[in-house]
Amino acid sequence: MNKTKIKFILGTLGSIAALSISASCGSSNGSINESNNNIGGVTDNSSIKDRRLNALLGANPEASSNAFQQVEKDKIVLAMTFSQGGAQAKALNELVNAYNNDAELKAKLGNIFKEVTVNNVGSGYGEGAKKVSQYLEAKNTDNFFNLILNYSPVGAILANSNMLLSFNDPNGNPDLDTDISLFNKDFVNSNATTENIKNPSTYILPIMKSTLVSTINAPVMSYILDTMKAKGVTFSDDVDTKNFVAEIDSKGQPDRSQIQKQW
Repeated sequence: MNKTKIKFILGTLGSIAALSISASCGSSNGSINESNNNIGGVTDNSSIKDRRLNALLGANPEASSNAFQQVEKDKIVLAMTFSQGGAQAKALNELVNAYNNDAELKAKLGNIFKEVTVNNVGSGYGEGAKKVSQYLEAKNTDNFFNLILNYSPVGAILANSNMLLSFNDPNGNPDLDTDISLFNKDFVNSNATTENIKNPSTYILPIMKSTLVSTINAPVMSYILDTMKAKGVTFSDDVDTKNFVAEIDSKGQPDRSQIQKQW
């Protein structure tokens, strides 16, 4: 696996189960879906052949003078900025462990399989972006990572040094080729709109729900749940669901009258 550039994963709405894809090890029968009418905008003027070719050329060849070769590592280094004891970090580590211990995948990929290790590079997305800039400026060949969970502006920073690696495989190897046609355009349009990306390809992938948009307005949610119940909707009677509904109901009561007026 080429270690010249950095693969970039967009921290936005999507599925955290995409970790195996982030390591560019998609399934052999599901790498391309050219019939997907909702594929990302970057494909409006590009074909899968273009995207594979650009994986070889780089996102921004004009900036190649800023690029450098990393020292090849035994493991794929995935950078994140979540708190080590937080739910996101725990979930990510569980997924990495599952990937690393997938005997079937190891047997299938043989000598191209590499384990993934998670590296905390700061506290918060801003610290992660800062670390990327520092490593690029210093041309850090030893400690730079291969993947990072962050927002698309970090992709622009990497592309400015032609260090943003495509998830497409130049040779079309189905075990290494992950294309944006697998995703809804709403989740991959940053591949078309991110600054400094000159050559269309699959650079930025959705990986998880952003913690910045995962909060719930308790009064509104409480009112919605009560309205649903009044219409005859029933909820699951498992403990987790009961506790969730009870908590939302309790926290939503103080502003309920105002919500009813507005809704």
